[in-house]
Amino acid sequence: MLAELTLADAAEAGIRLARPEDDAAIHAVLVAGIFTLCRAAYGDAIVEAWAARRIPGLQDVIADGRFFVAETSGEVVAIGGWSPESPDLAWIRALFVAPPLAGHGLGPRILAEVERRAGGRGRTRFGARAGLNAVSFYARQGYREIERGPLELDTGLVMEHVLMWKGAR
Repeated sequence: MLAELTLADAAEAGIRLARPEDDAAIHAVLVAGIFTLCRAAYGDAIVEAWAARRIPGLQDVIADGRFFVAETSGEVVAIGGWSPESPDLAWIRALFVAPPLAGHGLGPRILAEVERRAGGRGRTRFGARAGLNAVSFYARQGYREIERGPLELDTGLVMEHVLMWKGAR
């Protein structure tokens, strides 16, 4: 279970391509991350609406080999992927780490793998629509803030996000 993870689990986690059967585990990491790591930045109403969303097009992204999981002892503990925007631009998607392991190196590892794999398909620029809680994380990975703006959730609530960029704009 995600709540029982230890720091040793972070060090032992391996990264692999996600599989269709990982859907529930991917969603569990996403929801845990949103509720635990994003609540202070957004509050209860937005966090609940955000966590209720499924990752749009997840099965297609998995089938195309663009979504990854970090796994330890058979448990998914971090997630992330990318979507093509143009021949040289990839958007980072749904990058989350299980809360007990956040801040212990899994985020940078899975982001580096996502960038490496996207780079292998010709992407040299990367964009991220970062939550307010993730801006400093992306900045430490070489992304720069471009602009802040609203993102409307399915419920009509609006959350602020930050467009971040890495590579030539």
